[in-house]
Amino acid sequence: MERLRAQTRDPVQAGDEGLVWDGGAGAVFLCVRPDLPRGPALPPSQKFVELELAADRALDTPRNREVLTGLLKQYAQFAKKELKCRN
Repeated sequence: MERLRAQTRDPVQAGDEGLVWDGGAGAVFLCVRPDLPRGPALPPSQKFVELELAADRALDTPRNREVLTGLLKQYAQFAKKELKCRN
């Protein structure tokens, strides 16, 4: 638990909100799809997509963060395309 508290989380340009941290990265984005209803009745779990990459045993180095950031950007772009998000 102490290790988690000591982690530094840095924002990255992936999805609507992206972060990279010691041993991982994650992003969240809104996915507007033509086949889903709109409006407040749709729960957030059906509006947003959450992605996460984990490299639990990787050392926290600038190069590893760079790789995780690049992979997360590609992952978010791929997910938006495959899910047919219009935004």
